[in-house]
Amino acid sequence: MSAVTLLCADHPLPLYNSHTRRVRTVCAKRDTVTVAEDGFAVQEHEYYCQAVDELGLPMKPCRYELNLRATEEDAAQLRDYLRQNCISGETVELWQLWVGAEQEKPARYSGCLDDLDRDTLEQLEAQPLGSQTCLSIQLGQMDKMLRVVPLDASVQGRELVFRYETSFYYDTELIEGPEGWTITFRRKAFPRPVEKIFTDTLMSGWLEAPKVFAAQLGGETVGYLELNYEAWNARMRVSNLWVEEGHRRQGVGNALMARAESEARAVGARALVLETQSCNDPAISFYRKQGFTLTGTDLTAYSQADLTRREVRLELARPVTP
Repeated sequence: MSAVTLLCADHPLPLYNSHTRRVRTVCAKRDTVTVAEDGFAVQEHEYYCQAVDELGLPMKPCRYELNLRATEEDAAQLRDYLRQNCISGETVELWQLWVGAEQEKPARYSGCLDDLDRDTLEQLEAQPLGSQTCLSIQLGQMDKMLRVVPLDASVQGRELVFRYETSFYYDTELIEGPEGWTITFRRKAFPRPVEKIFTDTLMSGWLEAPKVFAAQLGGETVGYLELNYEAWNARMRVSNLWVEEGHRRQGVGNALMARAESEARAVGARALVLETQSCNDPAISFYRKQGFTLTGTDLTAYSQADLTRREVRLELARPVTP
C-alpha cells in the first residue's frame, strides 16, 4: 500500500509549486537522519490516478496530488492557495488515501478553512493504515448565519453525549525528590487513534449559578455552552462546551467562546477557567488557540489509575480582557 494526499474540487485549480525545501528528522532504528525534500506543491493527479479510481470513492471530479506534510508552514501555504483560487461558500475535499487497500467506507470530517492547521493535518496523517479519510473544507465564514442565544431553566438535566477521537495524549510524569516535585507533560502519539465517549448533564446541582447558551444554525441547535460564575474568586468557569460532531471545526466553538468572554466581562470575572483531560488532544489544541494555558492538574481526579490510563485532569485558564 502507498499513501497519497489529494485535493479535490468541483472546478479546475492551477498547479502550484512553492519552490521551498522542507527539512525533517527521521529516526531509523538507532540512527537519526536529516532529510531534505521538496516543499508544498499542488501537482497533476497522474501517478496514482488508476489506483485511486479503483477505490471507487465518491470524490469531487477535479483532483490534484499534494506534496503536503503536517507542519504549520504547509498548512499556511495550503490555506493561502485555497483563498486565492476558490470562492467564499465553496467546499473542497482533502483526502488522505491508502491505495492498494481493501475498499471500505471512508471516514468523513468537515471544518472551515480558518481552522486548517498543523493539528488538522496531523489528525489526517494519524489515521490507521489502510483507512480512507476525507476532510471537507468550507471556505467563507459561518458567523453571519450562526446565533448564540441564552436558554432558560427548562434545559436543566438535559444530557450531553461527548464523543471524540484522539491520536495524541500528554504523557504526565511526576518526579519527587528531596527538594520538591517536578511534573512534566509531553505530547505523544497513541499507537492507534482512540475513541472516547462520556456524558454530562446541563445545570447540575453542584453549580452555583449556571447559565446555558445554544449555538443555533438555521434554527438547529449545533452547540451548547454552560457557564458558572464562581463569585468567591471572581472566575467564570466553562463547565460544558459541546459542539455537534458534524459541525466541529466550522467556527461554532469560536462563537461560543466569544460569548463566554463577553459574559465573564459583564460580571467582572478576572479569568475564564475550564477542565479537560490529558488525552483530549483536539480540545487542548482548541483551547490553546483560544489563549488558555495550564494552571493546574489533579492526578487522581477520576480514578487512582488516571496516570496509567493517560487521562489526567488538566485545569486551563486565560485572563478576561477588560
